[in-house]
Amino acid sequence: MGFIKLNNIEVGVPVSAPNVLLGRLTTGAGEQEEIEPTVLTEETAPAAGDFLPIWTGDGLRKVDFSEFGGGGGSGTVTSASVVTANGLAGTVATATTTPAITLSTTVTGILKGNGTAISAAANSDLPVMSATVGGAVPTPPNNTTTFLRGDGTFATPAGGGGSVATDTIFDAKGDLPVGTAADTAAKLTVGANGTVLTADSTQSTGLKYSKPWVQETNAQTGTTYTLVLADEGKLVTLSNASAITLTVPPNSSVAFDVGTYIDLAQIGAGQVTVAQGSGVTVNATPGLKFRAQYAGATLRKTATDTWLLFGDLSA
Repeated sequence: MGFIKLNNIEVGVPVSAPNVLLGRLTTGAGEQEEIEPTVLTEETAPAAGDFLPIWTGDGLRKVDFSEFGGGGGSGTVTSASVVTANGLAGTVATATTTPAITLSTTVTGILKGNGTAISAAANSDLPVMSATVGGAVPTPPNNTTTFLRGDGTFATPAGGGGSVATDTIFDAKGDLPVGTAADTAAKLTVGANGTVLTADSTQSTGLKYSKPWVQETNAQTGTTYTLVLADEGKLVTLSNASAITLTVPPNSSVAFDVGTYIDLAQIGAGQVTVAQGSGVTVNATPGLKFRAQYAGATLRKTATDTWLLFGDLSA
């Protein structure tokens, strides 16, 4: 609240920056000057005759704006510099004419700020990763048996981790990693050119390379023999001085794939007769007997319990 005194009476007038209280003279009927207060704002420029009413010991005095002079000031920059503080520094070019200031920082590494200054961040400034908070990776335990979990801790796998094959360096292209037992690894050396990899439970690795053009042989010397699943694709030789009976089992007991073939050969003097297992049909002509010693024939499965026998046969 500002005050002006008119005719020995103080009058309060609200004034707030950037407003300025002004006065204007109004011609009255008497000799006494009347003051009509007005307010100069940022949008209102002083007009001719405007004055500032100032109360002095001699009474209210009007000060015309012309007494304040006009125009702006001028000067010369003598020097400019940058104070190094709060992690900032700088240089000034042409400090005495048109200063050009370049700011830099005195801090190295990763910066952090606190709203006032910047400084170098330390490891302790980063939160350590946890189950619910993202952050820096915790210090590793420097071993090869644990791994970093999603909750920010290093732990050993629940199963204790698997072992690594002792021969971890492959010696040739085509070498394969294989298992020899539960959680036990090994190396399978690549086979020779043209060989194929087949499953073989008799091998330590459960696999072996074999030549597809070399047929395996199952040599039987008894007077009876029933085919087994392992005979698929093999040559079964039958050798005995007495008559031999070879039985083709039903699919319910030995499930050969349809299309399976098995080669047969009578090596001994005993004649071979092919017998049909329960529910099995073996089609042949002229019969199911081998014609003589060294005669051969082939069995091929054509349906679930149906086979075709063709070769050197007799009735």
